[in-house]
Amino acid sequence: MVKIARILLIGYLVAAVTTTVFLLVVSYRADADMGFFEAVTYGMSWPVTWLLGLIFWLAAENR
Repeated sequence: MVKIARILLIGYLVAAVTTTVFLLVVSYRADADMGFFEAVTYGMSWPVTWLLGLIFWLAAENR
């Protein structure tokens, strides 16, 4: 279980950083009005949704 939690945490961090960088680059290239805080907020919220879904799925599988 610790190994699964470690994999999930690393996956979440990679997804969060990748999404945040992607949003910042797209915002910069499009001259959009998205600031750093908004990009970080969106970048962190998408992986949270993914991670929660994965946790609930794993919990259902382990019953």
